[in-house]
Amino acid sequence: MDNDKIKKLNKKIPDCFGEKDHIFGSKRGESETARDLLKKYWKNNLSFERYIKAMETYLKGLKLPSDHIANQLERARDIENYFK
Repeated sequence: MDNDKIKKLNKKIPDCFGEKDHIFGSKRGESETARDLLKKYWKNNLSFERYIKAMETYLKGLKLPSDHIANQLERARDIENYFK
């Protein structure tokens, strides 16, 4: 998959988090977006870790505290958060 397609997929990453609190999948629409995005990653033979790394890059770009980033990546790794 080329970089332009990956960038297009990654544009959906902010929609997986709360707009103000930046909490992963805390609302139904966020978890649905995360689930759909993960499916697209897999469909394009992109790994789960690459998906998580893209989220980490997004959160670090927001200059959030490292503990918040770690907590959100932990939430993103927990598959239950994709089915709320």
